[in-house]
Amino acid sequence: MYKILLVNQDENNLNVIRDIIVNNIRETFIMYAFSGAQALKLMKTEKIDIVFLTIELMDISGIDVAEEIMKEERHPKIVFISQYDYFEFARKAVQIGVSDYLIEPINEHDIVETTLRLTDEVLKMKKELLIKEDLDKKLKDFNELTGYSFIYTVLFDGRTTK
Repeated sequence: MYKILLVNQDENNLNVIRDIIVNNIRETFIMYAFSGAQALKLMKTEKIDIVFLTIELMDISGIDVAEEIMKEERHPKIVFISQYDYFEFARKAVQIGVSDYLIEPINEHDIVETTLRLTDEVLKMKKELLIKEDLDKKLKDFNELTGYSFIYTVLFDGRTTK
């Protein structure tokens, strides 16, 4: 299951994006935020995988929201959505590490293609995280065994028989 957060103050735009994702991509759970502050609050309580974020928000710039999100250790993939094709917005998106930048009006193909690509990346990240956690556990177990071996060697001077 992929958690996707849609951040836009225009409810109609949110509904269009939601419908495109729900109708084309399985295993998604869609959440909404109508402001930057609401998005940041959700980011603290939910493990979001992908964020579709409008740059032009009323309370906080989408760029500022993205910068805050990217400070988190396990941050989601972010897609900027903008009405404007400003070079400075695109440049800032690259500097922040945003995954994509879509210009409105967005079409179904762009949303589906972007979401599929990002869900593949998220799945790969989750698999890598599981492998890392497994390796960390094995290393911890190995270190414990090595410690017991050291203690045994010290106590019994390396002798195993009487």
